[in-house]
Amino acid sequence: MVLSTHSVIGATTATILTRDPALGFLVGVASHFLLDMVPHWDYTLASKRDPGTDDVQHKTMVFGRAFLFDCVKMGFDFGLGIAVVSVLAFSEPSVAWVLVAGLWGGVLPDILQFCYFRAPRVFGWAQMIHESVHSRFEIVRATDGIFAQALLSLAAVMIWAGGI
Repeated sequence: MVLSTHSVIGATTATILTRDPALGFLVGVASHFLLDMVPHWDYTLASKRDPGTDDVQHKTMVFGRAFLFDCVKMGFDFGLGIAVVSVLAFSEPSVAWVLVAGLWGGVLPDILQFCYFRAPRVFGWAQMIHESVHSRFEIVRATDGIFAQALLSLAAVMIWAGGI
């Protein structure tokens, strides 16, 4: 799943299940792993290099032009999630902190995965957890994947809006 989907689902699920920001953060983390179990589409990162092996445990990120492009792509993706959650928070300020906590919990595993590609010895534990639950099947066509994740995010917002 992409960051915006994890952001929106993490935030909305957190406020549906709790009014406590700390629990909301944990709900967001749990939602990330549950979503990653479902076959989905992810965009590729051009700066992620595989030094001659298919083993994901040996991948790394290379700094350079491709890395900057990847940062812009991830920034746009995450920014879209933040924008949607901000609209929700402004529409219902009483749960704003839970929304924010759920958003950060929802993206934390991907942030740790990004850190892993730069410091595998430090973040290897997080990568092992992430890979152990991640679906082995993927949606190949970007248009199908984007549509499915947009629909899932919209459904989460609609459920959230009906539950307040």
